[in-house]
Amino acid sequence: MIATLNNWRLPKKLLLAFGCIGVLLTALATNALWTNREMTFIANRHVERGLAGNDSLARAEAQLREHRIILFTDFIADSAEEIRTLERRMEQSRVDLRAALDEFEPLAGELAPEFERLEGLLPGLYESNDQFIAVRRSGDLVRAEAILKGEARDRSTAAVEQLQRLRTKVRERANQADLDGRAFSTSAFIWAVLFTLLAAGGLVAIWTLINRTIAKPMNEVAEVTTTLANGGKAVVPHRARQDELGEIAKAVEQFRQAAVDRAETDARLAAEQQAVTATLEQSLDALSKGDLTAEVEAEFPPAYAALRSNFNAALRSLRALIGSVIESSASLRTGAGEIAQASEDLARRTESNAASLEETSAAL
Repeated sequence: MIATLNNWRLPKKLLLAFGCIGVLLTALATNALWTNREMTFIANRHVERGLAGNDSLARAEAQLREHRIILFTDFIADSAEEIRTLERRMEQSRVDLRAALDEFEPLAGELAPEFERLEGLLPGLYESNDQFIAVRRSGDLVRAEAILKGEARDRSTAAVEQLQRLRTKVRERANQADLDGRAFSTSAFIWAVLFTLLAAGGLVAIWTLINRTIAKPMNEVAEVTTTLANGGKAVVPHRARQDELGEIAKAVEQFRQAAVDRAETDARLAAEQQAVTATLEQSLDALSKGDLTAEVEAEFPPAYAALRSNFNAALRSLRALIGSVIESSASLRTGAGEIAQASEDLARRTESNAASLEETSAAL
């Protein structure tokens, strides 16, 4: 995998790294949003179906008990005004009971059969209550009392007990929802921890890959470049890579090879120069000692071939010049000898002539 990544271009590596980071962040964000949505849904459902539903049933129960109170109060009422007030209270109580039940109905859910059973008890309850009121208005207190303590009470008790059973189930449902919410919260926390650990591990893995494929190799190439710049020797790594770092390594290798070639060339030129200098030094030393035949016989490098030819030509010219001087000197010596001989002959003739003149003078 590392070898494959090493051959990817840098934009592709960065795209992969940021893509993985984006996936991790998306996973974390998705988990957080999903957890928040589910917790909100659970909380809202708990409030609506638990607290709100229980509150509606509590108000309905209060209205059922209100019915009993109104009936007992009506039984002992002794004024028309009080009776009318009780009738209005009964009507309002029924309205409030209906409103409370209508409010709970959409929240019943799986408790709909229990709710329908409660709804089924209400017509009989209303019928008994209305029968009591009609008998009470007729003045038959004995029968009214019998209805109040018999049929009306039984139906009211049945309705209240059914409503209490419904409230119990609502509380149980609320408790179960609370337990489910707690379980979901624990599960969501575990998933959040797992996603966080996964994201942290992913970031560590991404950092490791970036370090091994970009940072560390780049640092190695930089160290080699510094070493070569300071005149040291080093092998340029990562030249086989196909990415930008491989191109940099190849360029550094070219610079290194050029420096090596230049150093070898300089060393070769220095050696050639030293050999030429030593050969010329020997020839000049021989020349200083009067050896005009000390030509340079060794082969010079092409760059110094002209110097060898010029030196040998100069030496030959010097030798020819000195030969001419020697020949001229010999000619001068010969001419001087001839002049000396002629002078001597002339002196002898002059001396002979002087002797003859002296003899002639003596004779005269």
